[in-house]
Amino acid sequence: MVNLAFRPHTVGLAATPGAHDRRWIEGDVAEREFLGEFIRYRVRAADVELIVDQQHTLGDTGFAPGASVSIGIDPGQLRLLSD
Repeated sequence: MVNLAFRPHTVGLAATPGAHDRRWIEGDVAEREFLGEFIRYRVRAADVELIVDQQHTLGDTGFAPGASVSIGIDPGQLRLLSD
């Protein structure tokens, strides 16, 4: 079995796919938690739950639970882990 890992703050969330230097997958926000400087999202994509930390800025409403989002992952930030 092989697992891919990344740091939660290196992933981007958007309403639609954005930058071409990232790989985009679709998901749904399961939970949202305010952590001060960051908002932590738990996003379901296929059968996997991903943790995504987004920097919080004043006035940014972010994504509510249940929202459909695009998850942008920089391939250079992925790490291959094996059992």
